[in-house]
Amino acid sequence: MSVIVYITPTCGFCRQVKAYLKQRSAPFTEHDVSRDRAAAMQMVQLSGQQGVPVVVIDGQVVLGFNRPRIDHLLAQRYVRLETAITDAGQTITDPLYGTWPLPAGVAQLLACPTLQRLHRVSQSGASKYAHPFKTITRLEHSIGVYLLLRRLGAAEQEQIAGLLHDVSHTAFSHVIDIVFYSVEQDFHEGIKAEFLNRPDLRAALDALGYRPADFLSDELYTLLEQPLPALCADRIDYSLRDAVTVGEINIPAARTILNDLAVHHGRIVMRDPAVAQQYVTLFKKMNNTYWASQQENYLYETLAQAIEVGLETGILSWADMLVDDDVVEAKLRAANDPHIASLFNKLFQPPADEVTAFWPTRPIKQRAIDPHILLDGTVAPLSST
Repeated sequence: MSVIVYITPTCGFCRQVKAYLKQRSAPFTEHDVSRDRAAAMQMVQLSGQQGVPVVVIDGQVVLGFNRPRIDHLLAQRYVRLETAITDAGQTITDPLYGTWPLPAGVAQLLACPTLQRLHRVSQSGASKYAHPFKTITRLEHSIGVYLLLRRLGAAEQEQIAGLLHDVSHTAFSHVIDIVFYSVEQDFHEGIKAEFLNRPDLRAALDALGYRPADFLSDELYTLLEQPLPALCADRIDYSLRDAVTVGEINIPAARTILNDLAVHHGRIVMRDPAVAQQYVTLFKKMNNTYWASQQENYLYETLAQAIEVGLETGILSWADMLVDDDVVEAKLRAANDPHIASLFNKLFQPPADEVTAFWPTRPIKQRAIDPHILLDGTVAPLSST
């Protein structure tokens, strides 16, 4: 998506429209028409007038700070990625990976309330309020990882591990890692046993011939999980799923990356350095713009503060955090606490001046990848090729 903004330095509405585009995580190119005569002439040609701001979104001209019109045009860049299971539970369809047969035992596992809970846990955590186009749930991502592992030829046990890898995420996903801060931001791993040993999952796993203990450590599964900056099924699915959803790439472009993947000695590698470099560039943009940006840090710490107030005052219990986003939000809102209400208002409309001045005390983890490339039977990191 192309977004161009024509402004002048003294224009108040110009500052507002730029702040709003940043709030919407919409990258844009800026032209100061008071200094750039060619840009000024181009703006007049496009808009038929000399007033600023003028916003051009994929060739569509918006005069002034027309927020509804900007919202309408930006919405066209976002894609709703949804998985679908047939009524008979015999197949499962995902926009990235296509349609696959669904084994009966896996269908029973998917139907467990403990897993279905993840459909009400947002993968984007706090930023889903400011950016409602961030619609991916933990369940959709978990299914995606499962299907990607099947596509890569992983053994059944590793496929099941992929389906269960996020089972212990609390409400609002990684926001809990800001409440109980850790650099690795893997709080959910420490409580995984509690979820895996719930009766519904135990029974479904037993029917498949597995034990909860088989899935306590994702590190046992080399296609599912690898430390940064290596590739793994978890990292590949969330990055491509997010990138398609926010409009940074389309589904064919995502499939170009997927089609370049291979497995070599139990590790995921890529074969074309050019495709790998495109993926590295995309991943970096996703990190800087959507996952660990200044605004993302602001949103996460803001929601963390609301949850902290709720836990400290008894509005929330720890058991609430183990349910889903809806339960936690409902309890926080029902309390009619002025401080919590103020924090929620900032989640929906982050004040641009506060975001700009914000310095995170509990920063979100930065992420980058360096895929290994398989060329003529030899494997080496892309950065060294």
